[in-house]
Amino acid sequence: MVELFSGLNARQFAKPVRRLRRTGADPALKGRPWGLAFEDRMLLVVVY
Repeated sequence: MVELFSGLNARQFAKPVRRLRRTGADPALKGRPWGLAFEDRMLLVVVY
């Protein structure tokens, strides 16, 4: 599904997602939790 929307294959998409998670881009915050998984939010950014 990633390739359809972004032009990236799954491996190309997973690499920056892993890198961002290692740097702390998806911390647990107070308040209402996200309705989408981190990967889905990243896909929205890539598609935009």
